[in-house]
Amino acid sequence: MTEPLVTIVMPAHDVAAYVDEAVTSALRQSWPRLELICVDDGSRDGTAGRLEALAAQWRGPGREMTVLRQANAGAAAARNAGLARARGEYLCLLDADDRLAPDLVARTVGTLAADPALLLAAPLWRYVDEAGRPIGIVSDPGGLRHDAHGLVVRGPLHSATGVTVRAAAARRTGPFDTSLSGCIDLDWFVRLIAGHGAAAAVVPLPLADYRKRGGQITADWRRMEANWTRLLEKMEAAGHGLSARDLRRARARNLIYWASLAYQAGDYPAARRLTAESWALAPGAAARDPLARIRTLAALASLLPPPLHDRLRDRAGRRAHSARSSM
Repeated sequence: MTEPLVTIVMPAHDVAAYVDEAVTSALRQSWPRLELICVDDGSRDGTAGRLEALAAQWRGPGREMTVLRQANAGAAAARNAGLARARGEYLCLLDADDRLAPDLVARTVGTLAADPALLLAAPLWRYVDEAGRPIGIVSDPGGLRHDAHGLVVRGPLHSATGVTVRAAAARRTGPFDTSLSGCIDLDWFVRLIAGHGAAAAVVPLPLADYRKRGGQITADWRRMEANWTRLLEKMEAAGHGLSARDLRRARARNLIYWASLAYQAGDYPAARRLTAESWALAPGAAARDPLARIRTLAALASLLPPPLHDRLRDRAGRRAHSARSSM
């Protein structure tokens, strides 16, 4: 029996330094029938030229690559343009600065094919630095099966890269919301699952690399908080609002995350305030989460005299770099 066609959709904006790795990781998938649709979202750094050159490598049995170009309209609009051209039975998302393991598509499609109740399958993500070196962090799945509320409360989807969905359900869900400037993917995933009364699965293997680098939308904690609030409003309006208990848990988890973004940006008062609010909302959850404890210690360290805090922060950075170099 012929395996179904899988479409990988990849928006790209000013990622000329990374796009070769992303496209190559898609090309090297073990799945035999793939099309890659790349949408250049008004890049100005040569990304479009790199995509055109890379398309030549996709000539061969079971491989087809299409490059679309549009004026800069944002990630949501670029994803929508790619989805509109997709022909596959399954859709796999890829950010143009990330990478897929060679068996990502095979494992996520296999997970979906084995259970009709699933509409979405996601990997674990290995975090890498700007140069693509592992930084020793793998995403927390929060469980292996989630409903729409679980996607928000437990936060298993750390990225869109590698997330694979059934194309028919995606078309019924509609487009990504172009009015959002953050939580774009999570909003779409929640609508996909909630709108069909279905479930999402996590493949408990680090099958995708998520690159941490400067200038990412997710680095702005204020933007992320505002869009997360908008996501909750949309869920409530659609009749899928969270209970008071789940809302506390979800906000507490996100507050710790936003605190880490504030800390990285040097906004230490905000990092301390957000951390304190998280512990006040759900102290048990924060105490049980190793990453939350680490982020809390970092926020508290910012109360030290600036020279001492700077030395501690620099030392932690050097240790992290040493650990990356030895991997």
